[in-house]
Amino acid sequence: MKKTVGITLFLTSLITLGLVSIQPTEAQYQGNVTINADGSINPSAAPIKQEGDTYILTDDLIGSRITVLRSNMTLDGSGHAIQGGNTTALIQFPSGSTVQFPSSFGGIYLERVHNVSVKGFSIRSCFVGVSLNQSSYVALSGNNITGTWGAYAFSPQLPAGIFLWDSSNNTINGNRLEGNEFCLSLRERSGYNIIVGNTISGSANKGVLWSLSSNNIFYHNNFDNELNVYDSDRVSSSNVWDNGEEGNFWRGYSGPDANGDGIGGSAYIINSNNRDRHPLMKPWEPDVAPPNISVYSPENKTYTDSNVMLTFLTSEPASKISYNLDENEGLTTNGNVTLSGLTNGEHKVTIYALDNAGNFGKSETVSFTVAEPESFPTVPVAAVSAASIIAVCLGLMVYLKNRQRDKNP
Repeated sequence: MKKTVGITLFLTSLITLGLVSIQPTEAQYQGNVTINADGSINPSAAPIKQEGDTYILTDDLIGSRITVLRSNMTLDGSGHAIQGGNTTALIQFPSGSTVQFPSSFGGIYLERVHNVSVKGFSIRSCFVGVSLNQSSYVALSGNNITGTWGAYAFSPQLPAGIFLWDSSNNTINGNRLEGNEFCLSLRERSGYNIIVGNTISGSANKGVLWSLSSNNIFYHNNFDNELNVYDSDRVSSSNVWDNGEEGNFWRGYSGPDANGDGIGGSAYIINSNNRDRHPLMKPWEPDVAPPNISVYSPENKTYTDSNVMLTFLTSEPASKISYNLDENEGLTTNGNVTLSGLTNGEHKVTIYALDNAGNFGKSETVSFTVAEPESFPTVPVAAVSAASIIAVCLGLMVYLKNRQRDKNP
């Protein structure tokens, strides 16, 4: 007892002297959040900051569900987490890993919206990571979703990392969907969606499950599940599993790859209506390298012509090329071009290229000089030449006349 009192007095003295400070800890927000159709946030105390059409999560959420009812906006997780609520049990996956069973739905729900971007979230142990209901032109990118699991016997909604219900023309790009019961589920006429560059792995049930959903495009995804994809229709839906040149990486696919180009020589068969014609031999890695641009002309020298060729080469195909010439910025071109009508003096040119993966490259700035010689004065020369001709003709006429007179005295 005396020892405890002594320690307490010692700590009290340190606090009094200012040598030790105790900082209050902020409790994480708990409770559902709605972004209404008019753009307002309910409740206003929720840790979401609005900047124009962008809504930024400023703290982690526990047991919270974000419902989005507004179109034409961006929801940015800014690296923060949405964590399922208090748990009642641990679920063990066939792989031996365990996840918490969520007691709340949690996650993000988009209801009948369009032109919405959801990015930068870490979503864990919720019933659903991101759910789209009758929504279109939504972009889901750069989200990490894991541990979605729950009872669903009497619910049309499945516990999935990403769940689409009657939602079309959306883009799902660059997400990590790992350790979910279903990583991705497409249901009830969810078509014409683009699913590219995602990691879909460790599913306890099925990596991708779809029903009555056709014309979706999958490529550059990494599938690593016991059952990668499953079509639950009695009449199979038809989807596209490559971009015409490259498809997806599939656990269990071993080739062959006779020419060693990294693309399998035989298709990965899902069912009679679904096959990846160009499966990848190793996991796909995103292209993050900007294109290199080599400028061959102009060079750092003086040109005597006001028209100078701009000749360059990009290290990969570019979706857009532009250049800056002196004060003129953003001049677009499809390739080599003539810089015409340049004035005498120094000039600078820089070339920019955007590749198909969205990486932006820039060349070195080339400085060159134009010193076109002044033109020879053609009008005075012409006048002098005409006068000379006239003088010669007159002289010849006088000569002939005098000669004729000499012959006839």
